[in-house]
Formats: sequence, C-alpha cells, structure tokens
Amino acid sequence: MASHFDSCGPKATSLQASGSRSTVAVFATAATTSTTMSLATIDGITPLMQAVVKGNEPILQLLLGAKADINAVNPKNGFTAFHATCSHNHPDCAEALVRAGCDTTVRNKNGRTGREVAEFHGQTAVLERLDAHKKKADANRKRKEKRKRQKQKQTQIPESAVQKPE
Repeated sequence: MASHFDSCGPKATSLQASGSRSTVAVFATAATTSTTMSLATIDGITPLMQAVVKGNEPILQLLLGAKADINAVNPKNGFTAFHATCSHNHPDCAEALVRAGCDTTVRNKNGRTGREVAEFHGQTAVLERLDAHKKKADANRKRKEKRKRQKQKQTQIPESAVQKPE
C-alpha cells in the first residue's frame, strides 16, 4: 500500500512535485528563488519530509542549505522530517538531519521520538547509524572537555610560583 508520501498528487506544491521526480536542478533553482522551502501541503508534508521519505540526500542538503524548517511538525501525525526518515529507514538522511541540529526529542501523536519510530518499525540501519553517530559525538565531546581541562591546568599559576608577602 502506498503512503501519502509516495505520490504528491494534486495537493502538492510545485516544489514538492518536483522533488518526487527527484530533479535536483529544479530544487536548486527553487532554493535560490523561493521562500517556500518549509511550505507544507494540506496533508502537512513539507518538501524536507518528502525528500527524506524518498531518501534523497542531495535534495535534503539543498533544502537544509536554503534554511528549510528542520523541525516542522506535520499536524496530522506529529511527524517531523526526522520521524519520516527513521520510519522509512534512510540512515544517511537521518544522520544528516541530526548533524544539522534537528530536535530528536520531538514526540509524534503516538508519543514516539524518531528513534522510537525506527525501533517500532525494525529499521536497524537507521538505529545502527544513530548509535554510531552518538558514539562519535560523545567521544568528540569528551576529547574537547579533556583539552579544555588541560588548557585550564596549563594557564593556572602553580602555588609554588606565587610569592607570599612577608
């Protein structure tokens, strides 16, 4: 059964209809001339959601570069683009959204985060990519904290070097 994401139909904006045909050139032109990067259909589907459902990372990157609303919520189901890509098992798009700063804590109408949607649907590729990204991010954060502590230590004057008044 095809989802409402699979066919834009008459309710789609011209931008979304172009995305469903995966025409990067049309999106590139629209991204530089249009202010409708986050305009949703009456079904609540934004161009960003359409791109991630199709797993179209080049379009996703163009939309992100055009400042599409990364956290737009579909009022019908509470899905964001992150929920949509997790549901459709597109790990590259999921990671790109996380790197771009999407809010991964948003819950849909069923009370699930994007990660929980992926778990519910058994989307292991997305789950593995999200886990790997989290491990890398945690390791980078720890390295930065360690460097900061080392730098603070180096800038502190040792107590033995401080002259005490007589």
